[in-house]
Amino acid sequence: MSFGDRLGLAGVVLAFFAIAAPYLWPDKKWIGWVSLSCAIVLMFLWGWRELGAELPKLRTRYPTVSTAGVFVVGGCLAVALWRLVIPTVADQSQSTDEKMASSVVLNAALGPSDPYPENMPFAGIIWHGFYRDVRLDIVNGPADVRDVDFLVQLDTSIAGIGQVTQFPNIMFFPAKDSPQLWVSGANLDGTPVSMPVVPVPGAMQTAPVYRVHCNSLLANTSVHLTIASVVLNQAISGKMPDKLFGERRSPKQIRAKGTYSTADGKNYPLELSYTFPDSSVPAQSSVLQASHPRSKAKPDVGAEFNELQKVVNPDTQSPKQQLLAERGFHETVQKYFIMLGENGLSGSATVEGLKTGVKPFEGFPIRVFAKETDNDLHYEITVWQGVRAIVVTDNEFSLPVPHLDRNYDNRALEIVDDNQGPILQVIWKTPSQLVINGIFPMQGNKVYIADDKGFRPWRGERIKPLFKYPSRRFQGQYAD
Repeated sequence: MSFGDRLGLAGVVLAFFAIAAPYLWPDKKWIGWVSLSCAIVLMFLWGWRELGAELPKLRTRYPTVSTAGVFVVGGCLAVALWRLVIPTVADQSQSTDEKMASSVVLNAALGPSDPYPENMPFAGIIWHGFYRDVRLDIVNGPADVRDVDFLVQLDTSIAGIGQVTQFPNIMFFPAKDSPQLWVSGANLDGTPVSMPVVPVPGAMQTAPVYRVHCNSLLANTSVHLTIASVVLNQAISGKMPDKLFGERRSPKQIRAKGTYSTADGKNYPLELSYTFPDSSVPAQSSVLQASHPRSKAKPDVGAEFNELQKVVNPDTQSPKQQLLAERGFHETVQKYFIMLGENGLSGSATVEGLKTGVKPFEGFPIRVFAKETDNDLHYEITVWQGVRAIVVTDNEFSLPVPHLDRNYDNRALEIVDDNQGPILQVIWKTPSQLVINGIFPMQGNKVYIADDKGFRPWRGERIKPLFKYPSRRFQGQYAD
């Protein structure tokens, strides 16, 4: 066997080894460097075997200076190309890392429209009837972050902030120090005494701006905060108003601005500027009790889902407008129609029948019932995501799974998975017709789908989305 044959076989063996090495030993980079070095040596040996005998003749054919110049210019071009390619790849990698890291967002919504019971403790706040619940969520993406710090402000005043979730090391306090207060007087025997005035946990600490700080936030987690909004009457000509607290109303706008940092120490901005829906419309939030189509504010049944009801202040109406409002049509509901899949299983029920023990859809993921305390229909829908249950009860819901998204308005609710595929849709078509679409795991490891094609075993079909996503950009906006 000639030297050239041996050289060729060595190159073939080295090539197969270089192909196998990354799969067998992906963490051993030294094997790659050894293979690259051997390939360079083999390349020079091959070149010598091919051109070695011709090298003495090349000097007489080509000037030495010109040849050297060609090699120098070629080397410079190769180095320039290398420098152009490598930074581009690094910049792309850095941009991807920053995009993954810069994923903290703030979402705001109004809480229940009805006031909480007087002196009810919730989320560390002692609530009063003149408070208005405003929800603020800190939503983190796929990377751990730390030092989340921002200021939050409403167009009303803030009486306090509490945490609905149970994460540690989260603080909230007025942005400006309150003045030191104390009460001076005398006891029964005339001895002068002073008593400091200090805030009581859960009691009102009214301030226009609050500061929120979170030491660290794990990936794919959400912190749910509640803000107690309160309306304060302003002093007139330096004189205190007769009533300190104004009429309870929803704030019109929320603003927040701050920063957070990633594990590598880089800081990123965090901002929110959001105008709440018209306060005369039921609040759009993760608690939808106030937006039930059968609530006091009657919806226009013929309107599109995304058309919010407009309520005009009676004080500003003309006599003719007031007369028309009094004569307006109102739909009364005597029987409710529930559909599991828009063209699937359907059932009807009356409140009186439900109170006698009628149980429609028994064995299915929806429970329809009535309470003795009112004359409304109540329902509960359960969808399982692994070992966690998503429960919607009377238009109230919560998401225990971080990667899910949701969108809604005052007519419909939709919950989607991480691929923006709907897993649940709850739609009030009319005040008496409730349509439920979704993908439902049931007993016996069977999975069923309910959509506009009916209720049937699920074979991987995808339900058509109602809304646009992500919801933080397209809140309440329907898909085209």
